[in-house]
Amino acid sequence: MFRKVQVAPYHLHEIHRRSNADLSLAIHTATHVDAPYHFFAGGTTIDRLSLDLLIGEGVLFRVEGVAQAGHRFTVADLKAGTKGNGPDLKGKIAVVATGWSNCAFSDEPRYFRDSPTLSPDAAKWLAEAEVKAVVLDSATDAADPAPVEEQACPVHRTFLSHSIPIIENCIDLVKIPDGHRFTLYAIPLKIRGESGAPARIFALIED
Repeated sequence: MFRKVQVAPYHLHEIHRRSNADLSLAIHTATHVDAPYHFFAGGTTIDRLSLDLLIGEGVLFRVEGVAQAGHRFTVADLKAGTKGNGPDLKGKIAVVATGWSNCAFSDEPRYFRDSPTLSPDAAKWLAEAEVKAVVLDSATDAADPAPVEEQACPVHRTFLSHSIPIIENCIDLVKIPDGHRFTLYAIPLKIRGESGAPARIFALIED
């Protein structure tokens, strides 16, 4: 688990006639973007990650119906969850709506321990389809009791080795309506030389 987010005010309206504060958090806390450098020393860092990869047409994979604790979404699960959007994923942003964050994020240990995740085969299928980014409202890899340096993290490694950024721990993806085209925006903080950053994620839905 990451350290807790801490906000420490140091300008107060009653004293300084303004408000300001120090913010301390791990850069992979809550909703954030993973850059390839997160797992690969020679990978692109978050400040050099093209925004073209993080803004674009989304394809919704609605899989909340099979998003049980510990489930590993298969290729068949994803295909069943496209609701007729079709197989052409090249250059699009895959949005995997599980509903997990909406029901479990307030319980952090359970959120990560029991999270449904993509299977390695499903991650490989999306990468080979040439999606340009992947958005999740769940953990990316299954919880692993091994020490950090020994964890396999196959889903992270599949996407980031293909220079596909991962947009993790989103919320309300299940509110994106079926049958509507939408543009996904994932705008991270520009932190020099780092592996990821908190981000504001939103979708613009076409009528």
